[in-house]
Amino acid sequence: MPVAIAALNGMDFVVTWNLTHINNAVTRHKIRSVIERDGYQCPELCSPEEVFGDLE
Repeated sequence: MPVAIAALNGMDFVVTWNLTHINNAVTRHKIRSVIERDGYQCPELCSPEEVFGDLE
């Protein structure tokens, strides 16, 4: 649901720690397919480490 809301609002990125259900190779492809099929641009799904790097 958060990805759909982000797509509807034209967000470029969704940062999530949910690597099990949202940000993994299989699910990410399915999410992108559904969102783009409906005519929206899918935001990039990223982990915090991908966006901010290792903060320690």
